[in-house]
Amino acid sequence: MFRYTFLPKPYFVAIFFILSDINISKMRRFISFVLMLIFFMSSLYSQNYFQQEVNYKINVRLDDSNHMIYADEIIEYTNNSPDTLTFLYFHLWPNGYKNNNTALAKQQINMMNKKLYSSSSEDKGYIDGLDFKINGDSVHWEYDKNNIDICKIYLNEPLLSGEKIKIATPFYVKIPSGKISRLGHYKESYQLSQWYPKPAVYDSKGWHHMPYLDMGEFYSEYGNYDVSITLPENYIVGATGNLETKSEIAILDSLAKKTDEMQSFTKDIEFPKSSEKVKTIRYTEKKIHDFAWFADKRFNVLKGNVVLPHSKDTVTTWAFFTNYQARLWKNALEYINDAVYYYSLWIGDYPYKNCSAVEGALSAGGGMEYPTITIIGFTSDAHSLEQVIMHEVGHNWFYGILGSNERDYPWMDEGINSFYELRYLENKYPNRMLYQSVGGKLSQFLDIYQYPQRKMYEIGYQFNARRNLDQECTLASEEFYAMNYGVITYWKNAFVFNYLKHYLGNEEFDRIMKIYFEKWKFKHPMPDDFIQLFKDNAKEDLNWFFDDLLQTRKRVDYKISSLRQNELTVKNIGQIVSPFRVSLLNNDSIVYSFWNKAISKKDCINLPNVNFTKAVIDLEEAMPDVNKKNNYIYSTGLFKKRKQIGLKFLGSAENPEKSKIYFAPIIGFNYYDKIMPGFLFYNSVFPTKKIEYFIMPLFSSGNTTLSGEAKINYNIFPVKTPFQYIAISLAGAKYSIYENSFHKLKFEIDAKFKNQSINKSIENRIVIRNYYLTNLENLLFDSVSYSFYHNVHYTYSNFRKFNPFEINLNIDAGKGFVKSSFEGKYKFTYENYKKGFEIRVFAGKFLYNSETYYGNYNFRLSGNTGWQDYTYDNPFLGRMENISTTNGEHILSQQFMKNDGGFTTYTYVGQTNNWIATIGVKTNIPGKLPIKLYANAGTFAGAGSSTSSQIVAFETGIELYIIPDIFAVYFPVSMSKDIRQENAPITKTYIEKVRFTLNINKLNPFKYAKDFIL
Repeated sequence: MFRYTFLPKPYFVAIFFILSDINISKMRRFISFVLMLIFFMSSLYSQNYFQQEVNYKINVRLDDSNHMIYADEIIEYTNNSPDTLTFLYFHLWPNGYKNNNTALAKQQINMMNKKLYSSSSEDKGYIDGLDFKINGDSVHWEYDKNNIDICKIYLNEPLLSGEKIKIATPFYVKIPSGKISRLGHYKESYQLSQWYPKPAVYDSKGWHHMPYLDMGEFYSEYGNYDVSITLPENYIVGATGNLETKSEIAILDSLAKKTDEMQSFTKDIEFPKSSEKVKTIRYTEKKIHDFAWFADKRFNVLKGNVVLPHSKDTVTTWAFFTNYQARLWKNALEYINDAVYYYSLWIGDYPYKNCSAVEGALSAGGGMEYPTITIIGFTSDAHSLEQVIMHEVGHNWFYGILGSNERDYPWMDEGINSFYELRYLENKYPNRMLYQSVGGKLSQFLDIYQYPQRKMYEIGYQFNARRNLDQECTLASEEFYAMNYGVITYWKNAFVFNYLKHYLGNEEFDRIMKIYFEKWKFKHPMPDDFIQLFKDNAKEDLNWFFDDLLQTRKRVDYKISSLRQNELTVKNIGQIVSPFRVSLLNNDSIVYSFWNKAISKKDCINLPNVNFTKAVIDLEEAMPDVNKKNNYIYSTGLFKKRKQIGLKFLGSAENPEKSKIYFAPIIGFNYYDKIMPGFLFYNSVFPTKKIEYFIMPLFSSGNTTLSGEAKINYNIFPVKTPFQYIAISLAGAKYSIYENSFHKLKFEIDAKFKNQSINKSIENRIVIRNYYLTNLENLLFDSVSYSFYHNVHYTYSNFRKFNPFEINLNIDAGKGFVKSSFEGKYKFTYENYKKGFEIRVFAGKFLYNSETYYGNYNFRLSGNTGWQDYTYDNPFLGRMENISTTNGEHILSQQFMKNDGGFTTYTYVGQTNNWIATIGVKTNIPGKLPIKLYANAGTFAGAGSSTSSQIVAFETGIELYIIPDIFAVYFPVSMSKDIRQENAPITKTYIEKVRFTLNINKLNPFKYAKDFIL
């Protein structure tokens, strides 16, 4: 990309004066001169790339009795920038584990992980004992105001360009529990990563100081490391770089020989007592940007080597593991060696002498990379272990050697590395299928036996893309939803780069990647550097890839429209104009295949004169096409786009050439239909379809009739609108009420807005409903008639873990009335965010009443019962059971909806067709019992105007929440005089005053499939 902004100001001034003195006749001659000058200066800018150099000498001692390390470090910092520096930012990342106010703690809570937040002070960690000196003199430094794992050091004298300084400090680290994140210990197994003070990167964009996070990795300066580790003698250490201590090399060699000769491993994973003697071992390495070490007294060791494909140099490989998963790790050297070899073959030779993998108690993902070494957590089988090891070893290229900013540009390391992971697996295991990773029984259930292993990458992407929840590949780590950090950063990036490789071909793709490697190894490439290098060196136009597919949410979606004789009509119904591959098959054999040029709207492709039975776009499934059901056509037959139709129990993954109707047995109950056995038929599980439906016929054993419900949904997922989706639906239901039944038709438009920020917990939607249904007013008197009702509902909610809130605005209308209401909820959280003090405010006002208005539409202090739910939107076990007429003898009459005023006590007090206002509070009690204390107060039009009502009504009670937000029971404790007087005649015993809510609607799996997000 050509960037004028990088021209220094004096050159713009010079160009201006040159042009001002030129007459029109000479203008053309100067255009070339000006363009050449601009090109020269932009080239000069690219040559002005700089990076700082940071060399470390660290002495560290492990105190395993107290889980502490004590250290001192000397840093040689060279300012290679053209700028004069007056301060330095340092990372103190162990402080990320110090308390519940750090960026790590807050991010974990947002990701529903409370490991740090709920940890004890003993399990937390920190860094302390810092005393920074520069060139021997003390300096002033301070913690960052927002992040205690960042500090700012003020230099006593400015650091000029080209100069270097020595920074020294002692420090100690309380090692946190290994269950929290990357740095930590499990008993006496230690994972020492991000453990020492280190300067933040300073580059052409300025300082890159960043707090420690789980979701979001790192960016550090290159330099040389010299690290000496002192610890009890019987510890075995795996670390970054080259072990320089000959006596320790001999120990590892001996242990490797012993491990290699073992036929089996015991199950003993107990920690032996630490030796009273200590040892000091030294590691060195050049041109790296981090140092990690791992210590355990139980390690088995394997040692091997691999010859690099180009230089033929030999790299020593190591595997460190305990007996815990030794049966899987016995082949670990093969995985390390193959990863080193293939990455070297495809990108460029591994430049270091050693490469290691260590088994450890890792809490932040399945594996974590560091220069020349990786730590691997628990894995379920040998193939999974190989996949994690080779992926993490691959990070030596994408993060280690090519040092991009992982926090801001995760696609440049995790994304591209995941592509090479996919390539490695397909190269080494070309016939491996997806079911072999998923498992036989689950694969049979999901019907995925026919899919290759790479299908997993595509399914993950499609799951969110088809719900309009995907994001750009090139976002910064902290801009992703938690789910998309994995789906997009890893899977989608892998898939789209695989698409690029298929298009360019292996040889051309590898040629360009090797140019990138040679130009940027041991440097900090930026996205523009990578993208421009590809564009400059590729023979094909790649704007469709880098400008659209990689950097936008635009999607690929080609559709075969028709096939007449040998003319194939293809439409582009997506937003990306990209090349695509067409294959012609004779039965299952490919007879011809070719790449077709990109088309913007529609094109007719002349096919070669060969015999074929089917034409397919993207037969190899290398393209991230969001809808592959329209990618094929048969050459003969009346229905050339025919699909197999069949029934399938529960569900399966989508198959482009099959249309399935899923089914499941189901049973329902209400007081009038009694037990209702039946079946649920539906067409969608995942990914989401444009047209979805379900039909649920039920047999009413009470009335020996057919009951049930059905719904058809048309989903619109617009890319360039404020909406995540717009769902248009038509639903119907029929259930018995005594000898009669109610019928209901509901037309609904549900428009959910996209989140304008990355806060996944925000829900912002408007729903418009129109009903045609059995009039409940007349049904009460055994008369059947039908009425129209209308509803508009707006919700804005933030279900964040700390202090969530929700706002609801509602308008209801029907024959004779229009009413509006406001509801606000706020929760002040405490005790690990699951408990809190809750406030609910409700206000309602009738906007219109006719003379024929019916009181069943009133606002009420107490929530509605079934016979007051005139739209039948809430399931009731005994809809028409009324506590006032059954004298409390029927337990089903005690079900209610906690709406309107929110009071739990049944009362006539507070029924109004004018206005109402209430406030309610409730709080958890200490301990683990699922109990809350609540209180409600409210007033309404006409309150206090008679002896039977007070100006403010109130109640208090105890809530037993059995299933939060679904099933709760309410026990009244006290109430105002007016409510007590109204309630007493109809509830003879205390148990009859107890009421419950049962919100079965919230268990709807079809709704959550579309809205689910992490």
